[in-house]
Amino acid sequence: PSLLTDLKLRCAQLRELRRVRAEGASAIGPVTADELEAALRAAGIDLQRASAALDKLAWKPDGSREADWLLIRGQTRRQHWEKAAGVAVLALAASAAISTGCSYLQA
Repeated sequence: PSLLTDLKLRCAQLRELRRVRAEGASAIGPVTADELEAALRAAGIDLQRASAALDKLAWKPDGSREADWLLIRGQTRRQHWEKAAGVAVLALAASAAISTGCSYLQA
């Protein structure tokens, strides 16, 4: 994904996380607060620092919540398909290696 696409996704995730925290629920939208936090941390976002900065600005999430959900769901689906594709490639490689008698796969 491009830098701009990734930035849009991270903004959507952060907005949704702020909404969920403000409403005191852990799973209002398509993903839980824990999943949002994990995704943002995995992207290198320092959540404590980001939250502190946004609090100082008295920033509130704006924009369409449904649009944010579409971005977040799209990323979740893409990750699911990438994982499935990775498993399929690994299974295919293992099958090919076994059928050609590669000794490094044998215990």
